[in-house]
Amino acid sequence: MSEDDKTTSREIAEYCRSIVRERDIDTYLATLFLPADIRPHAYALYAYDAEISHIRSLIKEPMMGEVRLQWWREIISGERAGEANSNPVAAGLLAAINRFELPLMGFENYLKARAFDLYNDPMPDKGTLEGYAGETRSFLVFQVATMLAKNADDEPGNLADCAGHAGVVLVLTDVLKNLPLHRSRQQCYIPVSMLDEAGLSLAQYYSTENEVATGKLIRLLLAYMRHHFSEFQKQSEHLPRSIKTAFLPLCLSKPYLARFEKMADIVAVTPVDIPQWCKQIYLWRTARNGTY
Repeated sequence: MSEDDKTTSREIAEYCRSIVRERDIDTYLATLFLPADIRPHAYALYAYDAEISHIRSLIKEPMMGEVRLQWWREIISGERAGEANSNPVAAGLLAAINRFELPLMGFENYLKARAFDLYNDPMPDKGTLEGYAGETRSFLVFQVATMLAKNADDEPGNLADCAGHAGVVLVLTDVLKNLPLHRSRQQCYIPVSMLDEAGLSLAQYYSTENEVATGKLIRLLLAYMRHHFSEFQKQSEHLPRSIKTAFLPLCLSKPYLARFEKMADIVAVTPVDIPQWCKQIYLWRTARNGTY
């Protein structure tokens, strides 16, 4: 690689790093524990995720978002090589795909799943939610873990099962963190079947008319999250230590779960976060002992 190419690669990595840090500080803090040679590629993947996740905030009509998703499809398929070279996130993503032979179909499925974000159709049931999580957050963490496995020449073991459970936890953590924003947009990522179980209609959920039922709904979600977290913990015991670092964002779900539980009755109207120093401690401990 020439010096010019190295400089370009560093600039792309720095740009992607800045996007992740600005849009998803939790994931950014977790990537700092990845090996230095993997980090730029992880930045590219997560910057791509941040760009796609941000589309809803930039559009007024779903069709405008569909156009943006189509642009990314054509970038990934190689139809817009010139535009990809001039877009740091696209260039970084394609470099990661080529370097680690990541599956193009997975990125196509990711974009199909993300189309849900553009509309106000509610999530119908747990199976649909798990499918959405599988094609988005599970897919991304699986790719980072795959990079680590190839880099260390390790066998991935039961990586798919771990990524599946982790994705559900990560998606639900994001949903609960952003509940007030989603409600203001008339978006519902919580399965309607769980609203029914809590005694809430969709209209009541958007207006939070029934605080008791809303609190019950949040606690149902937390129990659902804990189930998937517990399954991840069981499965992850069999993962090679070198791969576990890919799942570091998941360790932050522990303090979030505690905060959500404490604020269950107001999570729907009050954004929830935890101090950055607390996040850093959880990440450091988990990275050090490899136990989730």
